[in-house]
Amino acid sequence: MQSNRIFVHAGWNKTATTFLQRDIFVPIFGEGLIGPNKKFNDLQRQDSQANDALLFSDESLLGVTFFKHHGSRNLQRYHFLDNWAKLAPNSQFIVCVRKHSDFLESLYRQYLQVGGDQKPEQFIDTQHDEGFIQADELLYAPILEKLTQRFAGPHFIYDFDAFKADQDYFLTELLRFLGQDVQSLQGLLEKAQSRRQRNISITYNSGIYLRLINKVVSSKLHPDKPIPLPVFQFFTLGKTPRRLFQRGAKEKVKRKFTEGIYTELHEKFGHDWDTVQANFITVAKDTEIIGNASISSTENSLVR
Repeated sequence: MQSNRIFVHAGWNKTATTFLQRDIFVPIFGEGLIGPNKKFNDLQRQDSQANDALLFSDESLLGVTFFKHHGSRNLQRYHFLDNWAKLAPNSQFIVCVRKHSDFLESLYRQYLQVGGDQKPEQFIDTQHDEGFIQADELLYAPILEKLTQRFAGPHFIYDFDAFKADQDYFLTELLRFLGQDVQSLQGLLEKAQSRRQRNISITYNSGIYLRLINKVVSSKLHPDKPIPLPVFQFFTLGKTPRRLFQRGAKEKVKRKFTEGIYTELHEKFGHDWDTVQANFITVAKDTEIIGNASISSTENSLVR
């Protein structure tokens, strides 16, 4: 694969991936973007110049996949990194991590919205580790360790909460990392705001009903359910179960489906998060992170 620079935006899930793809990466890279489907770009693109920078953006590469997995998700990730290192060893990665408590809850709600029908304690079985998702598949540090061993970087690895707290700062740093003109950021954000669509989730109560409906209505995740999706839509005026139970209003107090699961796994997840913060975050506002040491800085915080 011939290119001056190759970037890989590889996850995790639920970290503004669609926003970055649609409103930042597409305007900048155009035909130099290779995404997960033709909605963002054509995977079979043939006409980019050999010296153009390329960006591969697909959260399923390192994120938690619902559809594209066979066996261990961690093995799939390791195989991807090993194989990609042979193909493009100089690749630089863009990776966003999110605190496990919020990530787990958001992931479970997404699971319900794509047809999942298991209770939280079946989604991740903390007793026998036989759930739809394995607890170890939610750990960041082993994947990031493999990534940094296989690819010298520098990489753009950051915390989703910090990104939400100061989006402009992190997007400016991201454009610098990509070698782009940071003056274009304001225009990109103005265009994004003009066409922004609110991502409506499900409430706690509607999620309970949605899970029960998913037990009998077919979906991409469970196509073998007794009621075909078209039949269900006939009686709901074209609405899928997800659309039927999504609500525009936010919950006054957001109850969590997965709070009990997180409590049981708190020590494991807490250790993983501390390791990520100490060793793998490469972009943090007003901080340069070098190995395990942090020093105050107001300059570019990308050091790996």
